[in-house]
Amino acid sequence: MSDPEETPGRRGRAANIFDVARLAGVSHQTVSRVINDMPNVRPATRARVERAIAQLHYSPSPAARAQMLLGVHKHGMDIRDVAPSVSLFKGVRVGDDGGLAFTGGAGAGATVDLLLHLPLVVVVVNAPHPLDPDPAVTDLDLVAWQAPAELTTPVSTDPEYLRALFNTESTWAAARDSEVVK
Repeated sequence: MSDPEETPGRRGRAANIFDVARLAGVSHQTVSRVINDMPNVRPATRARVERAIAQLHYSPSPAARAQMLLGVHKHGMDIRDVAPSVSLFKGVRVGDDGGLAFTGGAGAGATVDLLLHLPLVVVVVNAPHPLDPDPAVTDLDLVAWQAPAELTTPVSTDPEYLRALFNTESTWAAARDSEVVK
């Protein structure tokens, strides 16, 4: 990390949540809990994370945070209801030293198809990836539709997929039936 362009903090690239986690010796989820002032972090761990944040001059992306909060607030939720996020179009690899390295984007025209068997709130935030050395927000087209026919026919014959599908459908049916009884 002697190259200033690769050094997170004041003189190199902007520090991100993964840099803070590495320096504090915790997961990025723990850093997120500290940033969001959640109560389930031990005081000693919170102090380590806060020292790492100060040392690296880290600050969360206000644009990404605002987009995420707007999306979840529309559904009556707050930041504590948000599960870990998934980056669908940017890649990161874990190096031999445990560090994370940005591997680039999926490129123009990349698509993702999601087939969901359960009711789900999906919040899409078009924000730069925290490890992207040249962050830019690009246009995003989002298309969603109900496809009942696709949900009645399994998309795979793999036994593990079929078992997971059966378990999911059984759990959903039991939950739905218990609501009807109430």
